[in-house]
Amino acid sequence: MHHYTAYGLGIRSALVLPELQPSPSDNPDVNIRRGKVGFSLSSDGREQERYLVGADQAYLAWAGVGAYLVRHGNEIVVEPCSEDDESIVRLPLLGTIMALLLQQRGHLVLHASAVAVGGQAVVFVAGKGNGKSTMAATLCARGHSLLADDVVALDVSGERPIVLSGFPQVKLWPDAVRSVGGDPALLPRVAPGYEKRSRRMAESFESHPIPLAGIYLLSVATESKLTLLPPRDAILRLISNSYAARFGAMLLRGKAASQHLRQCTALVRTVPVFDLARPRSLALLSEGARLVEEQMQCTKPRRCQPDPLTGWSA
Repeated sequence: MHHYTAYGLGIRSALVLPELQPSPSDNPDVNIRRGKVGFSLSSDGREQERYLVGADQAYLAWAGVGAYLVRHGNEIVVEPCSEDDESIVRLPLLGTIMALLLQQRGHLVLHASAVAVGGQAVVFVAGKGNGKSTMAATLCARGHSLLADDVVALDVSGERPIVLSGFPQVKLWPDAVRSVGGDPALLPRVAPGYEKRSRRMAESFESHPIPLAGIYLLSVATESKLTLLPPRDAILRLISNSYAARFGAMLLRGKAASQHLRQCTALVRTVPVFDLARPRSLALLSEGARLVEEQMQCTKPRRCQPDPLTGWSA
């Protein structure tokens, strides 16, 4: 068995997980093992993926990858399709599967990337392929430290939201690697058949949880611009970019839906949420990064007034 740490959890795994940081502890919070999941795609070959997701137990399967069972926030069972290359199995394991496990443990989990800037966390939220990892890598190239890429887990149980430290890897397209001074030819692909590269960030990684200072929802415009969002808009956009929302009514119903809304509302009440509009040009990424750095230097406590939906406004 192998022992790792990620998101503040001790992990004991039957699979080798080189993306994670090794841990000397033999007192795991999470066990990852191989086994029969009892959940598969349809036999006609038409399905590429299949989910059955509940609050405490989730079954997932992908064609050519395998099946997974996540339950009670402390166990993951993996049934690979093949033993040829485990990198293809690790891709969802450290993405969607890990996100569901963190969700089961009560965290608010966003499809986002997080960076430590001056001892506080900033989170970049966006849909797939919209530049959150590239923005995080750009800030790291400017001297800041990665907290998490793709899966960002927030502890919103206290007075101030905390970003949990994930693991020291960022996934980038080849042109994004070049934009931050790297050579994609020297980096491994995240898995066979994928163009994205895995960039190890051991030298620029924050391994401890730190307070959240700001959330930046990425959008596209002809020039870089930072706009503070009203709470109503911020909540709706955060919900739509949460991992829970990926599974819709399967997960967000009843008490789970109410808790998710409360978490997003609590987050918006205590942390400013911005729209960060920027051109798609990689050459202009530094301008967006500069806006974030300047905002972090002048951030002050928010003064809020009642809002019909949340009780607050910007």
